[in-house]
Amino acid sequence: MRFDPGAGISVFNGNRRKKFVKGAQSRNSRALCARGISGMNKSDKYGYWIMLADYDLETIEPLVQSERWVYVVSLCQTAVERQLKGMYVYHNDCEAPKTRNINFLFSKLAANISFIDPAMKKRFEDGKKLCEDYLIDLSFYYISDYPFSYKNITARFVRKDEAMRILERTRQQIGWMRSFQQESPKF
Repeated sequence: MRFDPGAGISVFNGNRRKKFVKGAQSRNSRALCARGISGMNKSDKYGYWIMLADYDLETIEPLVQSERWVYVVSLCQTAVERQLKGMYVYHNDCEAPKTRNINFLFSKLAANISFIDPAMKKRFEDGKKLCEDYLIDLSFYYISDYPFSYKNITARFVRKDEAMRILERTRQQIGWMRSFQQESPKF
């Protein structure tokens, strides 16, 4: 699944169509373009969020090559956020909360573990604490443009070894989260 920036998904905003995200060139995305967001089922919405998370993970590679470590870890946070939002939408059959707080999103998702196959429940419970610890660590790297964060930006400079460790852990955690999905994205 690749994100094609040349394609577009439009949504209705009142009476006019508005460009929402440049999306993948697939039969499904063209159909979504015609139907708008409201015509999407939970599988389509899950696929949308996973497509964005995958795009973030793919975008990290050029940032690694150019040694932009702050942005590497920031996109790790964004990819995890989008993965969690996709799972939230799929398992709660409603829109995800409009938040960047990945700890909050995970706690809301974990509170509804009825989506997990009973055979996988123990594996989820075993990995839950490690995931929560990782999310707390990753939240530190969220980049905010708000004035109260001006003096904190220098504390967020990241070394290569730290960025690569976070990237590897991000890939592991997203893989762990996806292992509980019984349906693959259809985007």
